[in-house]
Amino acid sequence: MRSDAELVQACLDGEKAAFAALVKRYERPVRAVAMDVLGDYHRAADVSQEAFVTAYRKPTMVILVITCFLP
Repeated sequence: MRSDAELVQACLDGEKAAFAALVKRYERPVRAVAMDVLGDYHRAADVSQEAFVTAYRKPTMVILVITCFLP
């Protein structure tokens, strides 16, 4: 199994399958956090999907946010 860092680098290199692997790995945890915040399953599903769409469209922005806010 490839590490998150390897998958992110592959995404930046244009490998769509790597992005799909990240979505599969993190779809449920992201939706769970959204559900905790929003309290509505359908809104949480929409918000988590939008987060992945944004990550796909602007991967360097996501990396910047991660490196700024995570230890």
